[in-house]
Amino acid sequence: MDELALLFTMAKLLYVGGALSAASKLCELLEPLRRASSVELHTTLIRNEAAYFGCVTQLLKDYPPPAAQSLISRPPAATATTASEAVPSGSSPPPLYLCGDSHCLSAAWRLVTLRGEQRLLRPLLVTGCKVWHLRPASDFYPKKQFEASMRLLPDGAQVILVLGEIDCREGLLLAVQKGKYDSVAQGIDATVDIYLDVLRHMILKRGMEVFVHPVPPVLNETRAVVVPFTAALRTAVATARAADSALRQRLHYLDFFDHLLVPRSQQQGTAAAGTRNNAIISTTATVLSAVAAGNVGPTADTVTASQSAGAALDASSAHSAACGPQGEVLSAAARDNGPEGKECVKLGDAAAGEPGTDTPAGATAAAAAGWTLKPDLAFDGTHLAPTYVTVLNGALSEIP
Repeated sequence: MDELALLFTMAKLLYVGGALSAASKLCELLEPLRRASSVELHTTLIRNEAAYFGCVTQLLKDYPPPAAQSLISRPPAATATTASEAVPSGSSPPPLYLCGDSHCLSAAWRLVTLRGEQRLLRPLLVTGCKVWHLRPASDFYPKKQFEASMRLLPDGAQVILVLGEIDCREGLLLAVQKGKYDSVAQGIDATVDIYLDVLRHMILKRGMEVFVHPVPPVLNETRAVVVPFTAALRTAVATARAADSALRQRLHYLDFFDHLLVPRSQQQGTAAAGTRNNAIISTTATVLSAVAAGNVGPTADTVTASQSAGAALDASSAHSAACGPQGEVLSAAARDNGPEGKECVKLGDAAAGEPGTDTPAGATAAAAAGWTLKPDLAFDGTHLAPTYVTVLNGALSEIP
């Protein structure tokens, strides 16, 4: 089992490092071994490695990067001493770095245009990274990996940061339940403050230009947290830009969140990613109502309801969360921060009705349940499909 985990990890490293041909061949060799397993790998200690392997396999099989033919295999970032060593050379466009948790994989090695120049999205994966991990007092391993990734980049590098989804999925609600914050709103403000400190350091100390990616709204169950978090982050970036001319020139918010969602009443075809059994989701009604009001606290009712919901979801939907539509390919589970994922508290879409505003970013947390991911952007249940790069590219094209 350990050997298989190492091979799965090798496939991830090859993909992240740009050796796409080698990654594809390795995935083809390993897939029969995965299928032959006598136990379902998402129930084992190598579930995270298997999940990443499934995501990489599915990306290469169903959404091969259009730039793949021009990429030349080079050392992955884990073995390179600078980011330039890990970037394909030759005629490839210059890199636009894409740093973050597993959500950076979907757009990796795709082509975009920034200020009229074609750029290659080069991933810098920081497995399981929460914004919370990046606070000054933290010494958890994702922070160390984030710092190592930043050291790979030259001063003045241009970086897209995609962070916050894991905070919204589990970190914030658990922190409120444990008494860290009095409300989810307070937790969001504190987390966004940490994010802004990271951005200021990158820009003011390293001279980087940073593009802030909105939190991917992939799960219906957590959208009641993602929507207010995204609104707070967008406002914080705008405020920081207005107050500091240096930030105004080198800090940008990629404002395409609204283009990822549609009202449920307009949704057609396949259910959006993240849908769960309604009977199980209903057990989270107490938690969702409290989140919508912004006053989730460490009370017996909310803790009990959320723990019951988390346990039920883990027991009943672990397989669907870790497998493709036909159960053939393991997906990159949203639990990419390791064993902590077993504590993941998911918010049910118990709140009903249409939002009171025209866009999800302007909706309240309670109304967020009225919006769902566009069907063509659903990928593996936990990530955006690479087709979303079209709207990402549109946002980049608006940067002056």
